[in-house]
Amino acid sequence: MAGRSDILWESGEAEIVTGGTSTQSWMATGICVRAQDIKPGDLFVTYEGEDLKMAMRKGAVAAVVSHVPDDLKCDMPLLKVASTYDALRDLARAARFRSHAMVLAVQGLEMRQMVSQAFGALGHMHDGGRILSVGMANMPEDYDFGVFALAPPVRPDIAIITDSKGGISDRLFENMPKTGAVILSRDCSDYCNVVARAKAHGIENIYSFGIHTGADARVMEHLSAANGMRLYLDILGDKLSMVMDGDIHKAMAAAGVLLAVKICGRNIRQAAHVWQEGNLLQPGGPAPSVSLFEGSESVKRASTGKAVFRVQNLIDLGAGCQTAILDNVSFPAVNAAAVQKNDLAIPRRIANLNFVYTCKSFSTVTNAHAAIRNTHARAKLEEIVPEVLSPGDFIVFEQQARAEKATIAEALRLKVRRKEKREGL
Repeated sequence: MAGRSDILWESGEAEIVTGGTSTQSWMATGICVRAQDIKPGDLFVTYEGEDLKMAMRKGAVAAVVSHVPDDLKCDMPLLKVASTYDALRDLARAARFRSHAMVLAVQGLEMRQMVSQAFGALGHMHDGGRILSVGMANMPEDYDFGVFALAPPVRPDIAIITDSKGGISDRLFENMPKTGAVILSRDCSDYCNVVARAKAHGIENIYSFGIHTGADARVMEHLSAANGMRLYLDILGDKLSMVMDGDIHKAMAAAGVLLAVKICGRNIRQAAHVWQEGNLLQPGGPAPSVSLFEGSESVKRASTGKAVFRVQNLIDLGAGCQTAILDNVSFPAVNAAAVQKNDLAIPRRIANLNFVYTCKSFSTVTNAHAAIRNTHARAKLEEIVPEVLSPGDFIVFEQQARAEKATIAEALRLKVRRKEKREGL
């Protein structure tokens, strides 16, 4: 049986909220509107013709009904109301006002999922799910956060808008507290109009996210590969470097979510950790076990090969920016192919790394690992991230299909032999 702290609704509270009458006292740990979804402890909100006996067998503790057949023989407690639809809305409205949670209304399923993941790492988080009234009525009173779809009845403390042309109603701003915040994509064409409408309804805390230079939460750099991307974000002046899967659209969404986290006064790095395939990239910290490989076979077949460069020197320019002096590694002719003009557009800069090349021409190989091992006595290699490069490391560039420039396929380092490790100790 559920403990008292798990109780969501009691018969006395529900009677006051809905104006209904209970046949017996009951306590429920959840609310459900679909018979197939009933869990033990649920209050079942019925519609005409529902099988109440089946609901009781599945564990429902009570049922909200507007019509009770004269021949019904059921020992389950009933909350009799004029309209079950209105009763559910009343419970949802009451749950919103009694809750102590910071409530976020988020536009778009993917964005809502990212918000739930991030805020779930920061405290007790209630996910409103697909049905607004059910999700709201199920929100516990003592949770930290509640995440719902973008709708006026939510009365959000924070509204996150990803598409300003997505039918944003002025009722959304009317229902928000004046101390609330609107977070809006800065790259939407209707941005200025939505800002004006929000301000007209008294909302002063308006923030933006995206790749636009004027965004409060900005994607400054992103390095993409077939299995993920490395991001450099500026969240209201707080710089963050991280690795996650997805594309530029997901990168922009991450900036918007972390902006919401910061507005709430929470730790953006703790929130971002749930999206990453490794640890956050911290200066002087351990390197994450993440590399941005060009993993797609179709991309590999379409590429002109892999250009392998060795880091001859690394110059720290401060503010996280470095210049790497690179020399193309020479390989036997049987392993290498000469690169024709414009075959491989080697970049001069990626993210916070600047590249200076000591060679006028270079060659490519089909297998960078094998080529490096052949020239270094079959030495073993380990994968690293470009942020932790040192002289002697290798950078492998690969051109993607239809890409204008090559990207970093991987960064490699020679593994230290055990004997050398012992001598170092």
